[in-house]
Amino acid sequence: MSSQDYETAIARFNAALRKPLIRAGRAYAFQDLAFSENAKGQHDNAIRDYTEAVRIDPTLAFAYGARGVLYDDKGERDKALQDYSQAIRLDPNASQALYRRGLIDLQRKDWEQAVTDFSEAIRASPDYSEGYFQRGIAYLNKKNFDGAIANFDTAIGLWPRYARAYAERGFAFRQKHELDKALADFTEALRIDPNYTGALRARGFALSENERWPQSIADFTRAREIDPKDAAALEGRGYAYNGMGDRDHAIADFTELIRVKKSTYAYRQRGWAYSCKGDYALALADFREAITLEPNDPWGRNSLAWLLATCPDQSFRDGKQAVTEATTACETSNWKNEAMIDTLAAACAELGDFNHAVALEHQALCCENVAKVRAVGMQQRFELYSRRQPYREEKAIPEQQ
Repeated sequence: MSSQDYETAIARFNAALRKPLIRAGRAYAFQDLAFSENAKGQHDNAIRDYTEAVRIDPTLAFAYGARGVLYDDKGERDKALQDYSQAIRLDPNASQALYRRGLIDLQRKDWEQAVTDFSEAIRASPDYSEGYFQRGIAYLNKKNFDGAIANFDTAIGLWPRYARAYAERGFAFRQKHELDKALADFTEALRIDPNYTGALRARGFALSENERWPQSIADFTRAREIDPKDAAALEGRGYAYNGMGDRDHAIADFTELIRVKKSTYAYRQRGWAYSCKGDYALALADFREAITLEPNDPWGRNSLAWLLATCPDQSFRDGKQAVTEATTACETSNWKNEAMIDTLAAACAELGDFNHAVALEHQALCCENVAKVRAVGMQQRFELYSRRQPYREEKAIPEQQ
C-alpha cells in the first residue's frame, strides 16, 4: 500500500482477513483494504469495508472521515456530515474532516459554522492554503470583505500561484468599490491561468462598472471562446453592448441567452435595448414576459412602468397601469430603492397627480447612496413636476438593475 501497488495490497489484505486476527488487527486490515480499494476506484467496496472497520472498532477516526469523503463524492451529504462529525469527535485535529464539513456548511449557507470549521481546520493544519481560501469564501458570504481579503492574502502567501484566491480577493475588492485593486487581482489570476473563465468574467464585470465597454466585451468574448456554453459571459457581454450603445449586438446576445435559458434579466435587458431603438412594442412584450417569468422581481415591473409612464410615443403610455406596476415594485423593494420611487413619481405625473409626483421625487432624492449621475436626472424631474409638467424620455430607457 505504501508503494502504491494497490492491486497487490488488496489481494494481501483480503488474504490476511481470511486468517485469524486480533480485533484491532482485523479493524485496521479492513480500513487499509478500504483505502486501497478507494485508490483503485472501487468506491462502493471501500464504503463497505470502512463500515466493517468501524463496526469492529468504533474509535477509528480516519475510517469515519474517509468514508465521509466517499459519501460526499456520491452526493450523500447527510451521511457525509455524520461521518465527518464523528471523526471530529474522536479526533479534534482531524483537519480533513473539519475542512470537508466546512464545505458542506458552505453548501448549506451556514456561514457562521463554516467559519468555525475552517478555523479549526486551520488550527490543526496552519499551512493549509485551501483552509484559508474557503474561510475567505465564508467571510465573503457574510459580507465581511476585510476578513475575506485577509484570508485570501494568507492563502496567496502560502501558495503564490493560487489563481482562484486572486480572483476571489478581486471580487472582495470590487464589493468594496476598490476597482483598481480588483482589476489588478483579476489580471494576476489570468496571468497565472490565461484560460480561467471565472476571472475573465469577473474582470469583464469590473470593467463594465468602469464603463470600459470595449475591454469588457473583449473579456466576455474570450470567455465564450474558451467555453461556448458560458451563459454568464453572454449575459455580461450583452450588458456591456447595451452600455456602449450597441443595441443590435445587445439584442443578439440576449436573444441567444433567452434561447439557452429564459431569465427575467435577459428579457429586461433586451427590452431596454428595444426601447432605446424605439421598438416600443417589442420592449413592452419583453418587460411583460419578464414579469410573467418572475412576478416578484421589482425590476421587471419598474421597467414596464417606466416605459408606460415616459414613452415619447403617446400610444404606448398608460399612466394608470404605470402607477400600479411602479407601486408594486416600490412595495416589493420596501420603498428603499430610489429608481423605483422615481418611476412611481413619473407615473403619477403622467396621470396629472403632480403633488404626489413632487413628494415622491423628493423621497427618492432622500434615499441613501443615490448615485450622482442619477441624482441629476431626478432633480431635473423634481423641478419639472413642480412646474406641473410630466417627464418624457427622448428614448424611453428603463432603469437598469
